[in-house]
Amino acid sequence: MVASDDKLASERLRGRVEYWKQIVSIQMHFNDMCIRTRWLGLTAIATLMAAAAVSAKDNIKIHIPYDPVSPVGLSSVLMVVALMLLLALWLLDTKYYYKMLIASVEYGEEFERAVMADLHVSNSGITAYISSKMTREKASLVSASFYFLIGSVISLFLIGSFLPRG
Repeated sequence: MVASDDKLASERLRGRVEYWKQIVSIQMHFNDMCIRTRWLGLTAIATLMAAAAVSAKDNIKIHIPYDPVSPVGLSSVLMVVALMLLLALWLLDTKYYYKMLIASVEYGEEFERAVMADLHVSNSGITAYISSKMTREKASLVSASFYFLIGSVISLFLIGSFLPRG
């Protein structure tokens, strides 16, 4: 009977470790999605900004139908599109993927607290340790700064596109 209890306890422990691996995998997935969103988005924004620079150099203008202020520089239009794309990326990143990442981290912290004693580990787990080094507030500030700085640079170029050329 004792061997049967030990085997059952061992299987339960193995199951918990496998479950913990899945939790970490989900955390890695959402972190990867945040990174990919930024990477692919910035690639698209850089392409729009390069096209804006070329159109500004060549002084390409477009006529917007039903607009008395026409023509408008194509570079300005492309920079507005870049800002709109940046806003969409910020929303997708911080309001969706980041929230899912935080939820998976919080779940991982709770799970680790519950099973650390069974694993004979004397601390609260790697997830809680990482969270203590990079708090949610710091992570949010870094993310907000990332988007704010990029948006500021694009906005400065957009404002500059309306200034008279010397």
